[in-house]
Order: sequence, then C-alpha cells, then structure tokens
Amino acid sequence: MDGLLRPTWRQLLVAAVIAVGAFFLPQEAPLEWYPLNDPSPGTVQLEITCASSVDGTMQMFYDNGPRAHRIDVPMAKSAATYTYVFPLPDAPLTALRIDPFFTGPGEFTVDRLRLIERHGTELLSFPHHSVTANAWVKSLQPAGPTGWKLTAAADSADPYVVLNLPHPVIPADMNARNLQRCLLSTGYLAGMLWLILLIVLTILHRQEGARSLLRPALFLAILALLFGVVGNRGLIHESVQSARLAVELSAGK
Repeated sequence: MDGLLRPTWRQLLVAAVIAVGAFFLPQEAPLEWYPLNDPSPGTVQLEITCASSVDGTMQMFYDNGPRAHRIDVPMAKSAATYTYVFPLPDAPLTALRIDPFFTGPGEFTVDRLRLIERHGTELLSFPHHSVTANAWVKSLQPAGPTGWKLTAAADSADPYVVLNLPHPVIPADMNARNLQRCLLSTGYLAGMLWLILLIVLTILHRQEGARSLLRPALFLAILALLFGVVGNRGLIHESVQSARLAVELSAGK
C-alpha cells in the first residue's frame, strides 16, 4: 500500500498497458453506466399498431449498426389493435423483420407500421406493397389505407415478413449523441471508481496534512479514468463502428 501512496511513472505505465490491453477484450453487450437523456428529435423509434388472433409473442428483428437486435412483445388474442413504440439505438438501420407468432394457424393485423423521430415526425411507413412474406405465410392482403393482414396456415412453422427499406435509416445527429453518451457514461464510471479509491486511500493514509494526499489522489484519478474507458469499451467500439457505417452508407447512396 505504500507504493499506492507514493506512485511512480513506472506504475502509471504498467496501468496504462493493462488498460489498453483490456480495452480490446470483447464485451458481449455494451454497458452504459449512465443513460443519456437527450431531447433532440433525431432518435428513431419503431411504431406499430397491431393485433393478433392468437396468444403468443411477436418478435421484431433488426440490423442496427454493427449488431443484430431482437424485441420480444407478448401478444394476447384480441380483435382490437394496440400501439407499441420502441426506441432504436443511435445507429444506421439496414434491415427489419417481424415474426408475428411462432407457428400457425393465426392472423396478424397491422393498422399502421412506421419509423418516426422522437417528436413524432414520420421517416418511413410500411404499407402492404413494402412488405414481403416468406413461404409459411398463406396470404398477405391490404387492410385499410396503411395496413395489411397476414394469415398463416395450420402447418406454418415460422411465418414472418421482411420490411423493405428503400434506403438505410441514419438517425440525425447520431454521432453527437453517441459522443455525449460515451463521455457521460465514461465520466460517471470513472468518478465512481475514483470515489471508491479515495475512500480506501483516506482510510489507509497515515500522514498529516491534505497536501500529502494530492499526488496519490491524482494517480488514482488517472487509474479511474483509464478503467472507466475500459468499462465502456463496448459502447465506444459500437459508436465508432456506427459512425463508420453511416459514412459508408451515405457514400453509397
């Protein structure tokens, strides 16, 4: 512990090497230690108004940035439609698919399906002609001005529809929000780590005077910042990959 109270440049170098190595270790799911509450309208949301003739689970699969995602929505048998709204990650959306239920028979009715910004501005809608069904779907018919109805036969094993995106959907100002998200989450985690280390330091410190704490406190702050970045490596990696993907998709338009 005396070494902690009298830090050296060698200790700092060792900590930096360990942190850099840990930064490139895979993280199964990005961790966000402090969520971003940004009221800007660019965040993309998926809105669906639908009903199912059978009890089950609707699944929505989408490719958003470097990862594929899935949303599970429990559905109860109902003749009335209900509206569900799901915020999507700040990354380019390139594919979207809906599995209304696991097996047939059954009917799935959609009154409206669209992508909207946080404040309600419509980006894309998905009427009947923009939906492609797989072989397990018995029929896919228009229903109302913006909706459609899917019917699956009794032997349907995995009925689903693919929504045809005319172009990738890139959230407005997503890079700015992702940068804020990374800074906020990293700063929060680093601050919490520093606070814990400072408590340990003050308990073990035996010298008099606050000035004797400055050097070890600064050293601990650097350690906390290094491993705050490590703890947010998944979020940082995905933000960078999403920014690169957005540039590639914009260049390919």
